[in-house]
Amino acid sequence: MMIEPSTQEHPETNQAPTDHSSLADTDLRRAAIRRLKKKRAFRSHVFVYVTINVLFWTGWIVGGLVDRWVFPWPIFPTVFWGLFVLGMARDLYGTDSISEEHIQHEIDLLRHTSRRPDTHSHESR
Repeated sequence: MMIEPSTQEHPETNQAPTDHSSLADTDLRRAAIRRLKKKRAFRSHVFVYVTINVLFWTGWIVGGLVDRWVFPWPIFPTVFWGLFVLGMARDLYGTDSISEEHIQHEIDLLRHTSRRPDTHSHESR
C-alpha cells in the first residue's frame, strides 16, 4: 500500500509538503518547528531575565550608595527566577532519553536487590 503525498499545507509554515515527504517526515517537521519555537521563546526569556535582573541589582547598588547598606533583596528574584530558567534550559537542551546503558544499570540493580534474602518475611519461632 502506497501513501499518497499530502496536498495540504503545513499549518506552521503555510508551505505545501514535497512529493517525497512521508508521514514520519511530516511529524519530524512539526517537531522541529515546535522545538525551534521553544528555543526562540527561551532566548527571549533569558534576555528579559538578564535585563530585569540588571535593573534590580543596579537599583539595589544605587539604593546602597544613598542608605549605606540595604538588604540585598534582588537575590530572591535572581535565584528563584533563575531556577525556573534553568528548568526551561534542561527541558529544552537536556537529554531525557533512556539509553541501553541506563536500562542495563537498572536491570543490574534489580537483580542485585532480588538476590538479597528477605529478612522481613521470615517469622521467628
